[in-house]
Amino acid sequence: MTMARLIDGKEIAANIRTEVAAGIQDLTASGRPAPLIVAVEVGHDEASASYTRNQGKTARKLGLEHRLDTLPATCTMADFEAHLTALAVDPAVTGIMIQMPLPDHLDANACRRLIPIGKDVEAVTETAAGQVLQNSHRVAPCTAMAALRCLQEAAPGGIAGLDVVVVGRSAIVGRPLAMLLLHANATVTVCHTRTRDLAEKLRRADVVIAAVGRAGVIGGDMIKEGAICIDVGTNWDEASGGLVGDMRFAEVEARAAAITPVPGGVGPVTVAMLMANALRLAQA
Repeated sequence: MTMARLIDGKEIAANIRTEVAAGIQDLTASGRPAPLIVAVEVGHDEASASYTRNQGKTARKLGLEHRLDTLPATCTMADFEAHLTALAVDPAVTGIMIQMPLPDHLDANACRRLIPIGKDVEAVTETAAGQVLQNSHRVAPCTAMAALRCLQEAAPGGIAGLDVVVVGRSAIVGRPLAMLLLHANATVTVCHTRTRDLAEKLRRADVVIAAVGRAGVIGGDMIKEGAICIDVGTNWDEASGGLVGDMRFAEVEARAAAITPVPGGVGPVTVAMLMANALRLAQA
């Protein structure tokens, strides 16, 4: 039995970082400042802070600047708005990120709306979603772009004409990814918790992209022989003490032509895409 080719997210991410580093060098050589990403957190969450520190390390290696602004947990909406407004008008700031989750007393959607579209490095605002829909975007949500890049690496004949099933309809992965795939001329089906006969739909797909956030919901018996499988899921598995995807990897690997591992697949590419987004905003 021929096993699936592993889609190496670490290698893809390294290639993106090389592209970004070259772009930053060109930018600064022309006399323009290095892009600055500012992450804003309310209160302190060590897990979130660790993730942000890793982002900062990656950014600085590529020649970008990265800063974490920590507001007190008691921060009011007025305080938050004042801080975001200052970042929005600061010409040194290229991209603004809001670390989630926010405290319950802050309206996350209202907070996101404070990010101007020209500094929405994660493409989380409603305006950014509209631009993705209209295919007029400069940047798109990082995880959706990462999944698309992994698929492009695994489909040398191109995406146009492929039957793709996206399982999951979140605002940051499933829905924008479906739009990006449509722009690439794929035929797209989006499945979710209310979908009937999910397995039947998956078995007809040339490509299955899982973005559910539930471990092992897609097994090998749901995959067509020779399909490309992109697993966006990142779930903690108590039994193994490690991360697993939304797909039952060993089963799916035995039937697929290519598959992203978890970890080491879409995840590393997502972080690299954030850096690429910062460069694109700086080049605008």
